[in-house]
Amino acid sequence: RRLDTYDLKLFPTLSEKKRHLAAALTEHHPRNCIVFIGPEGDFSLQETERALQSGCLPVSLGDRVLRVDTAAIAVASYYSFYAHR
Repeated sequence: RRLDTYDLKLFPTLSEKKRHLAAALTEHHPRNCIVFIGPEGDFSLQETERALQSGCLPVSLGDRVLRVDTAAIAVASYYSFYAHR
């Protein structure tokens, strides 16, 4: 699928100015959403720049750094709870 077919494109990151994922989902109410889960230690600078240029919204999953598998579960939980409120 093309990125422009998604209502919301998110990438959890440690490095960018970002809002919390819950706030982004509550504000946008996406019907369909794509989330890019990066490697432990965050996305590279080049990956971050490309995501921003593609219209992705940088978000935070909270104060703790999560492992990749835990981050994916956290995002799914946030989406389930906040996207359709």
